[in-house]
Amino acid sequence: MLSNLLKGLFNRKSLTELNLKKLPSQGLFYSDEFKISIKKADVDGIIYYKHNYKDDPLSVIWLIKKIVKNNIHLTKGYKFEDISSIDIVFIFLEIVKLTTNNDIIMIHTDDVVTFDSDHFNYFNIDKDLMDKYDRDKKEFVIDDFRFKLPTIGVEGSVTKFITESASLGTLSEFSDKSYDFMYFLGDRTDLSYDDIVNLITIFNDELGDKEMETISNIMENFSPFNKYTLKSDSGRILDVGKLDLSKIWD
Repeated sequence: MLSNLLKGLFNRKSLTELNLKKLPSQGLFYSDEFKISIKKADVDGIIYYKHNYKDDPLSVIWLIKKIVKNNIHLTKGYKFEDISSIDIVFIFLEIVKLTTNNDIIMIHTDDVVTFDSDHFNYFNIDKDLMDKYDRDKKEFVIDDFRFKLPTIGVEGSVTKFITESASLGTLSEFSDKSYDFMYFLGDRTDLSYDDIVNLITIFNDELGDKEMETISNIMENFSPFNKYTLKSDSGRILDVGKLDLSKIWD
């Protein structure tokens, strides 16, 4: 019992709390008590990442999620699936930096840029949009639609839905559909196959033209959230997607 207590105290001391305002979501969609802390990845986790790395986006995202899930500590009552999906890669890179004790550098012609909050190109939300922000619900309310970045749980549910649809031979029925419903689900972290079919139907076939236009405008206004870029000291914008994640631990 004593050893477990000491182990718990040691683990807490080894945690580094992240500033949620420095994440790509800028912490706007988390409750006030929500906190994320990270720890160094262990050797086995790094070896697993390197051994299973494939030059395939879905495979890479799966490995990134695995590293993040195994090396975070959240406020009691919250789980990995509550994290905004947009923040996962940023958190992963913070874990890499903490583990290796090295900066992550991007080089583009004459520019050398460090991946950190000083160089991350955050979405500058104008006053008109911020006036529509509900600070209690942690979402934006626009013409009765409540916008919130999707959780990693919802993103995982949609990925599972696509995989299951492919295995059932029904993927073509949904391939040209909009999945914008993901941004209007509040704090949902899990969706069943039938839930997603229902939401696809509502958001693609049952909303009126005015509602569809409103959703389109909302998505356009918040589209900068989906851009993972760095700003160099010279002002050049660099795509974080160009990082070589196969050698990120070296």
